[in-house]
Amino acid sequence: MQRILEKVLVAGLFLVPFIPFVVTGSLFFPFITGKAFIFRIIVGILLALWFALVLIDKSYLPHRSPLVLSILVFFSIVTLADIFGVNFQRSLWSNFERMDGLVTFLYLCAYFFVAFSVLTKKNFWVKFWNTSIVASAGVGLYAMLQLVGVLAMSQGGDRVDATLGNSIYLAVYMLFHIFVTLWFLYKKYSSRPLSIFYVLALVLQFVTLYYTGTRGTLLGLVGGLFLTAILIAWKGKDVARLRKISIGFIILMVLGAGMFFGIRKSSFVQNSQFLSRIANTSLSGQTVQSRLVLWGSIAKNGFLERPILGWGQDNFIVVFGKYYDPRMYIQEPWFDRAHSVFFDWLISAGILGLLSYLSLFVISLIVLWRPTTQLSVPERALFTGLLAGYFVHNVFVFDNLISYIFFFSFIGFIESFSSAYHQVVVEKNSNTFLIQNASIRRGTSYVGVVAILILAYTTSIPHIIASQSLITGLTYIGGGQDPVATLPFFERALKDSIGKDESRLQLSRVAFTLASSNASNDIKQAYLSRAYDEARMAVQEDPLNTRPKYFMAIFEARLGNFDEAIRLFEELLALNPNRQMFLSEYGMVLLLQGESEQARKVFERLVVLAPESQEYATRYLALLFNMKMVSEVDAFAQKTFGTTTAHLISEEYRRGEMTDFDSVVEGIVFQLLRGELLTSGNIDNYLSKINELTDAGNTQKALQLVDDAASINTEFAKGVPILREAIQGGKDAQPQNVAQ
Repeated sequence: MQRILEKVLVAGLFLVPFIPFVVTGSLFFPFITGKAFIFRIIVGILLALWFALVLIDKSYLPHRSPLVLSILVFFSIVTLADIFGVNFQRSLWSNFERMDGLVTFLYLCAYFFVAFSVLTKKNFWVKFWNTSIVASAGVGLYAMLQLVGVLAMSQGGDRVDATLGNSIYLAVYMLFHIFVTLWFLYKKYSSRPLSIFYVLALVLQFVTLYYTGTRGTLLGLVGGLFLTAILIAWKGKDVARLRKISIGFIILMVLGAGMFFGIRKSSFVQNSQFLSRIANTSLSGQTVQSRLVLWGSIAKNGFLERPILGWGQDNFIVVFGKYYDPRMYIQEPWFDRAHSVFFDWLISAGILGLLSYLSLFVISLIVLWRPTTQLSVPERALFTGLLAGYFVHNVFVFDNLISYIFFFSFIGFIESFSSAYHQVVVEKNSNTFLIQNASIRRGTSYVGVVAILILAYTTSIPHIIASQSLITGLTYIGGGQDPVATLPFFERALKDSIGKDESRLQLSRVAFTLASSNASNDIKQAYLSRAYDEARMAVQEDPLNTRPKYFMAIFEARLGNFDEAIRLFEELLALNPNRQMFLSEYGMVLLLQGESEQARKVFERLVVLAPESQEYATRYLALLFNMKMVSEVDAFAQKTFGTTTAHLISEEYRRGEMTDFDSVVEGIVFQLLRGELLTSGNIDNYLSKINELTDAGNTQKALQLVDDAASINTEFAKGVPILREAIQGGKDAQPQNVAQ
């Protein structure tokens, strides 16, 4: 029995390196949820088998050590922080998009102890990492197929993301494997053909990491390799040849960095999407500025309010809503992470959580450089470089399940080289029962295994079903299926602890889509009522979170309940008086309510808070037009757009055909577009916009742009009759329709 348990445990652990390949199109967030659920199922089964094995052979219990204790302390503090946080339900389960939360961390804890105990006892760490290198090469090949256009980028754009669905997640995955592969090459664990494979795998890993375009991880890689070389040059007296190579590498990196800095403005660098992304990084850049605001303003204030144990996992969105900084308005409207692992832990688990997390790095380094650790100086230097690279990466981004898996695997791997630990494991007498009485041992084994398997089932399968139900509901609605038969799928998803928030959001979108369709009034009412009830429950269940209240206010406004919408917006503005998004929607509701003067004051305040926003300026200008404030219109238009009203409002408005607010906004936007195109004088830009308007059915505006283009380009004017005929027939403007 013991041998069977050992073999199954090892086989199960060797499945873990292949989890990055899991992509489940039938689940919501297919690159995230599938990996998390398969990890839970695998670890749940392994934990049950490990429990049974420990009862037979207690040498599989982890030996006490500083690193093992630091893992226990970290997970214990995270658990306490979640229990005493502001929303334990969210901290416990997280959501489909992130799949973090306490449940995931308990599985990570279980995985660490199972993997650490089994792989160390069986001396299988080398085989485990060898398997993982093979898997990373497969992921790298997938990324290369994306790079050459055979496979699509999951995120769009040009940054590869492979089967991880996120370029940042892919970058840190490759970071780990670059250092591990370098270790295999150094140790020469293989034959010559296998060494060639490691070199090829290393090239794939480097290229993939580069084309993720993830600057923080690239900086971490360079910094980690540089630190590795310094440590070898400093302490590698017994490896003279490698020491010389390291010194040469240091000189080469310094010269390379200086050369890159010198040519950073050259066309060679600037014409490369990825090199320019690195070269143009500056403290004044939009991304860097948003990070500094997140950390120095929002996260700092959140930490000061709850400094000891923080807010609990997945509650940064509460902090973001409460301490929102107006400088964030050009970014996405809702941040659920601080985009720095260290600030995330400061918010999630307070100073205790951050210190316990940092202790994992510190104690790992102590174990690495302990004189009795069974590693050479180059190996210690290489693994120190890995930890440093990962540390730098974590400064700029948040972690995910895959990086946590390999981080905790790496910690167990390091600890396995501790000579003191190794001696205890070897000297322990196997076949020493933890429980001596056979009947009690057998009964305990049955009960424990069944309990663990039930837990694994309940934390995975019902949520998988809920995620599939949500996808099915959206697919049926999108495919024109009967909405009556589709609603039960949403009902099932709404009962799920993980998917509740996402299901509510999707249901409200479907409800308003149906409301403007040809569906029967009964169906419209059924969906709107259900979505409305869920929106109200979201506000009640999560009172500290501004996001549910904001969506509730929007919901009330769309239903025509303007008084209630105004009340909710005023509550939101009492908390965040300078949040532009709240002010904008509040002003629109006031306008719909007929409170034009109040709306004007709101928009006036809005354009002061966000002077760079053309959207807010356009809304304010449209409101001034509607209020017939001619002098204010001219002054604001001249100040903001450098033009007067005559250039902004079309003939339809002057003839009185554009009377409602939205049509005026549309007219202003179109006239601004005409001005931009006229300034550029580029016919290709005109053709692009003409095609967009034609595809959208805005034939008159498309024809107006044709006339504009003809007025500035005589060659273009020759093809206008054919072009006008094509547009009126609903066809795109093609170059052959225009005289060149």
